[in-house]
Amino acid sequence: MEIKTNEYVRNYQGQIEKVNKVEYYTDKKEGIIFTEKQIQAISNIKRHHRNILYLLETGDIIEIEYYKRGVTRKFEVLRLSDEILFFENLHKEFCYDLKKHKWKGPKSNLKIRRIMTKEEFERKSFDLEVKNGW
Repeated sequence: MEIKTNEYVRNYQGQIEKVNKVEYYTDKKEGIIFTEKQIQAISNIKRHHRNILYLLETGDIIEIEYYKRGVTRKFEVLRLSDEILFFENLHKEFCYDLKKHKWKGPKSNLKIRRIMTKEEFERKSFDLEVKNGW
């Protein structure tokens, strides 16, 4: 797995970050990466790609802004295969074709604002059932 500068990485803890620098040891399998927030071992990287959409997994939450309307909505990610990502909400449904590298659905330009991975959601959420005995 050769990780390059300016690619995005997703580690096993669910953090997604952009790579600022990579230092390999003797081969391309071992080394460290530098991001804006931390230094990580390459062995801790689950997936990497230049397009952040390729790092999304089922259960992640993504906030998308419609350029022309200035409206922002949150969607849950459902990844059915390596070909398509589906973003669901009560109001709209979107697809991203990973092979053709383009959105399917609305014709307006879309901009990804924020991503919360399923691992981050689990760490940061408050479980009412466990805490309150429900």
